[in-house]
Amino acid sequence: MREPFDAAQAHRQSERARDKLISMKKRKPVVHIVDREDGNEDRLFWQDKSPEERLSAVEFLREQCYAIQGFKKTPRIIRDIHIVDLEK
Repeated sequence: MREPFDAAQAHRQSERARDKLISMKKRKPVVHIVDREDGNEDRLFWQDKSPEERLSAVEFLREQCYAIQGFKKTPRIIRDIHIVDLEK
């Protein structure tokens, strides 16, 4: 059975991720050049992860992107709903 979503816990994790990113910005990045053929290993790696782990990784990358751009606080994702009439 899935545990209910805890917004406060998610916020704390987000804050910790941002703090970690700030400390990571001081380090020199490591770059690995690989063949496109090795992409299969990446796909297998992510297929092995749960949807929650994959979403957590995407959120971490989103936060990194905003932090690198100079945002002190990560903007929230905007929910925008459009109702469209379909022609029959």
